Amino acid sequence: MNNQEALDKVIGNLIAELEDTDVGSEEHKALVDAIAKLEDRSLEIQRIQNDAEDKAKTRERELKNDILEQNLKLEQMSDDRIDRWVKNILTGLGIVSSAALAIWGTKKSFEFEKDGTITTIMGRGWVNRLFGKK
Repeated sequence: MNNQEALDKVIGNLIAELEDTDVGSEEHKALVDAIAKLEDRSLEIQRIQNDAEDKAKTRERELKNDILEQNLKLEQMSDDRIDRWVKNILTGLGIVSSAALAIWGTKKSFEFEKDGTITTIMGRGWVNRLFGKK
């Protein structure tokens, strides 16, 4: 039996005893005061229990929110990691394709100019861009 149940039982006994007393007597007044004090205590106990339950529910909600936030952060970190990989791959492909284009352009320019001198404007522009002065 917990405190609240014991207190309710005592209050019930006092109320039953109050019914047998004469209204206005000292015993009646003392019982009324005792019942009022015990009811105040009972209400206080209930308020404390309700506060404890509210705090427990709040902690549980906060814990769930924290778990959701952590899952969201982990998901975001995973997305960021994938994004970095894609960016790095695209950067690498850009560098490789630029180098491949430069090699291909130079090769085609030299194939077009078989005698070793580059006489076309496009060929000269390509070589100047490739080996430009900086």
